[in-house]
Amino acid sequence: MVNQVGDLVMGHDGIAVRGLLVRHLVLPGYLENSRQCLSFLTGLSSDIHVSIMSQYSPRYKACDFLEINRTLTENEYDEITELCA
Repeated sequence: MVNQVGDLVMGHDGIAVRGLLVRHLVLPGYLENSRQCLSFLTGLSSDIHVSIMSQYSPRYKACDFLEINRTLTENEYDEITELCA
């Protein structure tokens, strides 16, 4: 995708005009997956912009799986966003 669309370009109003923006949903209890994902993206290019999403909410059969039957904690979110700072 980086080769196809290039780096993220913002308009004068701060809105993305074109380029790559990766949105990553952090799952509760799966921070290592997020670390690996962010490490992979950094290895591709240090210019990739990432939007870290925290809005996971267990639905449907998620309640059948204890490890994802909860929302993300503030500490979990902070731990991942600090990797991007």
